[in-house]
Amino acid sequence: MRNTAVADALGYLGYRRVYHMRDVFENGHQQARIDLLEWKFSRKSPDSLARGQLQAVLEGYDALADFLASIFVEELIAAYPDAKIVLLTRDEAAWYRSMIDTLWHQYSNFDSSKGTSNVRQLAETYHRYCWAGDFPKNGRAYFREYHERVRRLVAGGRMLEYDVRSDDWSQYKNQRSGKREMSQYARSGQVSLPYGN
Repeated sequence: MRNTAVADALGYLGYRRVYHMRDVFENGHQQARIDLLEWKFSRKSPDSLARGQLQAVLEGYDALADFLASIFVEELIAAYPDAKIVLLTRDEAAWYRSMIDTLWHQYSNFDSSKGTSNVRQLAETYHRYCWAGDFPKNGRAYFREYHERVRRLVAGGRMLEYDVRSDDWSQYKNQRSGKREMSQYARSGQVSLPYGN
């Protein structure tokens, strides 16, 4: 299940606006995301400024299904204390292969003779900070650390953990007695998951 599918599923459940990577390009948020990443990893600006910028990027959205959630877990939890979080889990090896075949392949085969753009700058910033520019070597550690961090930071009933290999949502319906209630796990907050297939 890709983030696009998650965003679309949340739309089906009634969330009119789900922030996803496609919104970055539609709204010209590339530089804002670069600035947020620089703040997160270098702390060059005050925390309050970055929190405000993060909330400004997400303003008007009902949920978040994007790589941004995996980077700003602590900040999102603090900014949206009442938000429910859905942690999507999957087979680590399958996630790794998907990332190698998609994002890493595209990034490592970039033709710099065609120039650069803020999209490329954003990709470089992600790769530099998330896995020290070497996804094949450090990507799995990022995956594991992210899942452990979310489980450690999010209290009991605030998080739903869903294995994307399952097509059976019925086990989760029992938790909240139906589709409408289950969808509240993301309303006015974020869906937190690692990027990739």
